[in-house]
Amino acid sequence: MITLEGAKKQAQNRFESQTYDEQFNGSTPATRGEDVAVNFRMGDTLRLFGRGQIQSKFSSRENRLGGGAEWRWTPSTTVTGQALVNTSNKIMPQHDYLGRLDYGYHRATWSAMIRYFDFFGANVTMASPELTYEWNPKWTFALRYAYTSTTTAAVNGVQGNTLDVRAAHEIKPRLWIRGGYIAGVDNFELYTVDQIGNFKASTVLGQAQYIFPKLTSIVGTVSHQTRSGGVHMNRFTFGLTQAF
Repeated sequence: MITLEGAKKQAQNRFESQTYDEQFNGSTPATRGEDVAVNFRMGDTLRLFGRGQIQSKFSSRENRLGGGAEWRWTPSTTVTGQALVNTSNKIMPQHDYLGRLDYGYHRATWSAMIRYFDFFGANVTMASPELTYEWNPKWTFALRYAYTSTTTAAVNGVQGNTLDVRAAHEIKPRLWIRGGYIAGVDNFELYTVDQIGNFKASTVLGQAQYIFPKLTSIVGTVSHQTRSGGVHMNRFTFGLTQAF
């Protein structure tokens, strides 16, 4: 039944949202934000999506808007492109361009991503290979590496490295739990100017997802991050996906 529901979700339109709250130790103010996307099926091989983000960070409220396309090049290969833009941002990227290739072979999915972030006064290029492997229907593992190169007016080509290891397990029908460890930038979807360059951090996360019978799923995630300089951050995220 769940396999059929998963197929229906892939075939239908989708609404996706994430709400998150970040709490820091010391005097650093909390960060809050929302990420919303609507994904439309245009045919057997093409999807178009629109996306918007809003964030309150360091007493500044910013947003960015955009969208992109997913093209199923072959039955096992998907190409994705995305652009998010707001030229008034100072903390979030002013321009964010993404290109991604996913190739599935048996139980493995190989992915390659190139991403370009244009901040106010800094440019970051990110390259990332990733492997996701379904060990069996109840266990999935993922390994990702990301390399970043940051250029500002003062420095050129500052390198950064991220290693991301995750595991997922279905503990009972419709209920999945996930865990992970990330050294470096834990989430490039929430990438901000305070994380550019050679960003040093260690993050552990736990997640639970429940899949309802009516093409709805909810996800709750708790992350704890330790940064250089004795900074600690706890992030709480709630996600909703609804097919229609």
